[in-house]
Amino acid sequence: VLQGLVLGIFGALLLVVAPWLVERGGARFATYANLEDELFLLLAAYALAIPWYHVQNYFLAFGKGRDLMNVSLVSTAFGMSLWVVAMYAMGPIGVYAGFLLLTAARTVAAQFLAWRRWRVRTIWQGPVLALLLLVAALTLKRVAGG
Repeated sequence: VLQGLVLGIFGALLLVVAPWLVERGGARFATYANLEDELFLLLAAYALAIPWYHVQNYFLAFGKGRDLMNVSLVSTAFGMSLWVVAMYAMGPIGVYAGFLLLTAARTVAAQFLAWRRWRVRTIWQGPVLALLLLVAALTLKRVAGG
């Protein structure tokens, strides 16, 4: 939960402060203006990766590195196909949405295999907290007109 809280707080601050900083940078940073949605999707992907980092340790602790590699390869191949579909279907924002889908696929696959092997329960509170804070920051930014 602490990991999600920290990611959510710093991500929310970044979503609110980054546009202000880019604006202060002048013309040199014009390319980076109005990228809040992209930044949100990147941060959301990291929030969804939290359970991955928790379960990967089970594979390593129990000498199942080969299984971790296999679940990584299979879920990454599936996630990459989702990424390509997202880019094709959504255009430029699909690059970021696809990264989120890739991360979700890897997390779900590893979590499922860890649950099947060791009955590891998903620690969902941290990712949900991070996502809620990120959504709140993006919503606040839009409502405030910034």
